[in-house]
Amino acid sequence: MGTIALTDVIQVAIKEGQDQGIFRNQDFDVLEAYILHLVHPKLISALRLHMPVEDISKTISAFVLKGLS
Repeated sequence: MGTIALTDVIQVAIKEGQDQGIFRNQDFDVLEAYILHLVHPKLISALRLHMPVEDISKTISAFVLKGLS
């Protein structure tokens, strides 16, 4: 069983989002770069100071999804 890279998962999510009309039609590489640079380990460390760990993934997901629409 092979390893799945984060970039592969992000590209699938972008494609599905575009197919569903949720994400704008823009180059995959550009949208992927936005997501990868927004979700930096330092962001997660900073958010841990302000919210419970359980809320971090929901917060980041909501921000990324709304930013791509």
